[in-house]
Amino acid sequence: MKKSLQLIMLICLAQAAFTQQIPATKKHLSAQAYRQQSGDQIVLGSILLAGGTALAFAGANMQNNATGFDFTGSGIELLGIMAAGGSIPLFISAVNNHAKGKAIAVSMKPENVLALDRFRFSAHSYPALSIKINL
Repeated sequence: MKKSLQLIMLICLAQAAFTQQIPATKKHLSAQAYRQQSGDQIVLGSILLAGGTALAFAGANMQNNATGFDFTGSGIELLGIMAAGGSIPLFISAVNNHAKGKAIAVSMKPENVLALDRFRFSAHSYPALSIKINL
């Protein structure tokens, strides 16, 4: 009984120690980082689309010139189609990241105000911080 109780306590302790959830920290990107990420995704998507199209045409050309059973052209053509199809999620996420980058805009500009100072109006300027968030 004593050994089984110790074994149960050891299992409970091990289960409690190794199953703790660590909250993931969410990385907040700036507008410039979203724009940079969008540009990188567009470049990578364009490379995949151009390379996939070239491979698809090269594979189709190999099929036309083949004599007998040769599936090399079909494999290259399929690889090209998959590469071109893989560029679609990159373009979609690039558009989403570009929109996120445009939605956050922080600017600082001097604002002017007329103030009454010793029975006369005088113009004063003060810095104003503007945050634009499109929802």
